[in-house]
Amino acid sequence: MKKPLRWPTLPSGTLPEAFCAHPGIKAWIDDERRNALPPVKIPKACYGSQERARKKLTLQALGLKRNEAGDASLGSIRIDAEQMFLSKVEATGTVFGVRGLFPFLGGLWTTDSPYRSEARLNRFLIKLGRALASTKKRRKLPDWLQSVDQTERFIVEGWCESIFVDGERWPSLCCFTTPALVKFLRLCNVKHCKLATKDSRTLEKAIQRLGLVRIPRGRIKHVEKKFGVFRFA
Repeated sequence: MKKPLRWPTLPSGTLPEAFCAHPGIKAWIDDERRNALPPVKIPKACYGSQERARKKLTLQALGLKRNEAGDASLGSIRIDAEQMFLSKVEATGTVFGVRGLFPFLGGLWTTDSPYRSEARLNRFLIKLGRALASTKKRRKLPDWLQSVDQTERFIVEGWCESIFVDGERWPSLCCFTTPALVKFLRLCNVKHCKLATKDSRTLEKAIQRLGLVRIPRGRIKHVEKKFGVFRFA
């Protein structure tokens, strides 16, 4: 196995030559070259997968699901209008302040509307009444703490981004193999996430479900923490 090295703190771009000539800076650069991993270039595919995963978690936090045939949208994602309104009403306990609800009802009721459907209107009003009567799903939207797995949220946020904890720069999580990622998460002291409860199989399923893409080569396979400093190989 290769010698475990720190995650680099040296900027990925080329530093000015005069700046690098300073004795203190030169010593820092030399130390980085000896004791830190080489810079990792993260492909666009990884960034794209992170953005798609963020949208999936956003839908989850809002109590929504993707529906390609849906008659509403969240950004570029098609969703079902009825589910969107019912989720908001269940969360707030009121129909007031739910933007778009009354025009939607009007479209199902108005004679000259192309969306008019008495049967659909009746079914939706019954569901709407149940949503108003039930208090089990009252919450603040988006519900990031109760509706979204916090370990998955932590992984998505750190997939391609630089993470700084206690002054230390952590690797982007797309650089890890699954077993190494599990060990890294267990060594992290992130109190609001149940990171230590996830095994490799469970974590890999979550990564696949979210559609996250790793770097193709040079992945981190070994993680250790000595004297409070992470080292990788």
